[in-house]
Amino acid sequence: MTTPLDLIAPPNRKTRAELDFALPTINIVLLLILFFLVAGTIVEEDELGISPPEVMELPDTRLPRPLLAMTNEGQLLLDGVPISDADLVEAVRAAAAAAEGHLNILVPPASPAGSLLGRIARIGKAGISVRLVTARPSGAPVEASGP
Repeated sequence: MTTPLDLIAPPNRKTRAELDFALPTINIVLLLILFFLVAGTIVEEDELGISPPEVMELPDTRLPRPLLAMTNEGQLLLDGVPISDADLVEAVRAAAAAAEGHLNILVPPASPAGSLLGRIARIGKAGISVRLVTARPSGAPVEASGP
């Protein structure tokens, strides 16, 4: 028996199944991740030759010598004696030769990096080995030295 609605309504069509694009997308992403894991490394080859600084505990009572300290105002003190920027290399060379070791540098945390790096570059060009002395927040000095 047909109803008037059947005569007016269009015939039922079979709907096509909708494709799910989530699964192929996930597969492609996983294949790309696998490819990049196998094909290369994130670390540059040049970075692998650099060893990180070594940290050692120092006694609280005395900092290592010779010690080049920079004040917040930018003044330089070599073992407590003020030196000028012009005499930096000669004074540091004499102090490091007398101690037969590294030059230790102590810099305030808020000091500009540009002045520190410039001074370290000048000292490094003179062939003097440099170590940075830092302090933990608790106040115990810690020495970090490079290779």
